[in-house]
Amino acid sequence: MLSLPFVIAIAAAILFTPGVRAIAARTGAVDRPDGNRKRQMYPVPTLGGLAVCCAILLSAAVGIIQGALADGLIPVLLAAATISLIGAYDDIRNLRPRLKFIGQIVAVLPIAVLGDSFDRFSLLGQVVHIGVMGRFVTVLWLVSGINAVNFLDGMDGLGALTGLSISLAAAAIAWFSGQAELALLALIHAGALIGFMVYNLPPARVYLGDSGSMLIGLIVSYLALHVPRDSSGTLHLGTAVALLTIPILDTFLAIIRRTLVGQDFWHGDRRHLHHCLLSHGMSIWKALRYLAGLFCITGFCSFIAEAWNQPAVAWGAFFFVPTYLYSGNYCCRLEWELAKKWMRRSVKLLSNRA
Repeated sequence: MLSLPFVIAIAAAILFTPGVRAIAARTGAVDRPDGNRKRQMYPVPTLGGLAVCCAILLSAAVGIIQGALADGLIPVLLAAATISLIGAYDDIRNLRPRLKFIGQIVAVLPIAVLGDSFDRFSLLGQVVHIGVMGRFVTVLWLVSGINAVNFLDGMDGLGALTGLSISLAAAAIAWFSGQAELALLALIHAGALIGFMVYNLPPARVYLGDSGSMLIGLIVSYLALHVPRDSSGTLHLGTAVALLTIPILDTFLAIIRRTLVGQDFWHGDRRHLHHCLLSHGMSIWKALRYLAGLFCITGFCSFIAEAWNQPAVAWGAFFFVPTYLYSGNYCCRLEWELAKKWMRRSVKLLSNRA
């Protein structure tokens, strides 16, 4: 029953993407090389996320007709359509960061308001109750996930690889725990991204754009928030963060880096994780394979943590990845040096005041 929507999602994305490329060219939604952050060899149409979104919605409709998908996922599908349209408008008109942020909050409200929030989570063996704050935390989590993937998506195929890897891991966990609807959503998302990657793998002929990267961020953060729950509705926080290890790490480092150098948080740079891999001599394909391996580690550990009820495995993966990258000199070192300089200046300032 799950196979037909999955196959339809793949085929639909393959069929829809050329049309979206044509729309992008006509509306001016084209990413042009600038010799700085945008270093592709030629202009590339964006708006690819619209093709992914349409494939997801079509496949979901088939799932509803089959009876494999009930109305429980209507809020996230509504949010997905809304965030993709906001992203498409940004791709064409270039929204101000503040307006885009407000749009992201509005887009995720159906999920929090219509009962898809949570009120407790487990941490280090203890269940923490947060009550009505769960709705606020749900909005914060989803908006953070949207921006994390949006920041990370800076290399051919990377955004799609991120969504595909996390969705497949979430599908396995959901299927194992008997959450058929969430498994279907994850598979539909994965299928749409597989079809889109026909055009998006290096050298990319179309980009996701904000319409796609924000869509992927919404769905993977939604899956991470809903899949690792037990029968009582308690969220296993370790599994949730383990599934999103790489987007969380990349965003955390960007926040630290930009804050310490006094740079605007929304202003991009070339110090993201994939940039560091490329600067070490990796080709784009090799960097994608390297990151795919890390996604396999975090996804497999997340599945083991849920299947064997061993949250320590998930937390281990979450801390292993940055440690491994730091030891290989692939990331974290610049941020660590900046943090040490800031701490020395702070100590000196406090000493002078004393």
